[in-house]
Amino acid sequence: MSKPDTCEVIVIGDATVNTLGVIRSMGKAKINFALILVGEDSIRRITQSKYISNHNMYKVNAYNEVYPLLERLSSTHSGARLVCTCDLAAECVDEKESSLHKRYRTPMNGGSMKQLLNKYTQCNFVQNYGVTVPVFYQYSTEISSVPDMRFPVLIKPQNSNKGTKGDIHICRSKEEFIRYTEASATCTDFIVQEFIEKDYEINFLGVSNDKGVFVCGGIKKIRHYPDVNSACSFGCFYPISFFEKQGFNHRQIEDIIRDIGYHGVFSAEFLKRNDKYYFMEVNFRNDGLAYAATCAGANLVRLYVRNEAPDFAHLCSIYMMDTAADYNHVKECNLSFFSWVCDVIKSRCHLYLNFNDIGPALGYYVAKIRRLIHLL
Repeated sequence: MSKPDTCEVIVIGDATVNTLGVIRSMGKAKINFALILVGEDSIRRITQSKYISNHNMYKVNAYNEVYPLLERLSSTHSGARLVCTCDLAAECVDEKESSLHKRYRTPMNGGSMKQLLNKYTQCNFVQNYGVTVPVFYQYSTEISSVPDMRFPVLIKPQNSNKGTKGDIHICRSKEEFIRYTEASATCTDFIVQEFIEKDYEINFLGVSNDKGVFVCGGIKKIRHYPDVNSACSFGCFYPISFFEKQGFNHRQIEDIIRDIGYHGVFSAEFLKRNDKYYFMEVNFRNDGLAYAATCAGANLVRLYVRNEAPDFAHLCSIYMMDTAADYNHVKECNLSFFSWVCDVIKSRCHLYLNFNDIGPALGYYVAKIRRLIHLL
């Protein structure tokens, strides 16, 4: 089958499950798309997905090469929707919104969400909607003194693109706070939040299109890897009706996204402690866990591209797993192999190892075996 000359969507991102989930969701919906892959695909092998073979793919080395490429593609792909799968891609598109929206359907329709990529600004903004936010401060290693605060606290980069997961810490004393912030090699500006001893964490998933803003449900995170500050490796998707019965007001999220003017798929991260939901952040791009919504019956990418008003009444609860990441709990003796196999069997969504699209996982394990043979 020949590749289409035009496309409905241009996906921009790196070789992660975030990007793979979007590709699989669009493949299931038979949406014509093009992929701009930033960086190498040496580990995840997402380019071996069966859903890519009949679509155009463009590889660039860095995000500063994305805009010039989009300029060149505008003659053939004008009017396509831009879908970002990571924070760097979202920031890259946002910086050029005023120009890109003349040629493409962009997330902010020519506006800007730049300030809201800052977590401190986000927390200030959402408080106006009645959302519960842990006590928070902004802190710079270059100009700030240590704020007078109650420990423990959680520190993390104000902008995810200006730091790494290694810059996220729980500090239980002023001495720990100083040690961790001074040791950071990649980040100078932090948001400092009251540390909440959570019962669990939830990623609420939704979409904004011309019909409105809709939250379909959320992932209750059960396991993370390598630690509690890392990505979810095993969890359960529940329809939004489940959380409504537990007292969660999803209309607040929908109002926030609507007033910002954002269009596309998104996620909002909350902590649950007793009967309270604590806001953590909004991600203005496809979430790495969003493929679970597709498997549960809510293909958010399709709803965005087709501009459909959704019906979430039929959604089911399903377990999801990033098999490769979660197996590390077995290797590190944090979980029995039998328990892990039981969880694999009951998972109806596998973010990476997917037998309906085996190419990426097969390519990964073949490459791994070859490396082992080479070392022998």
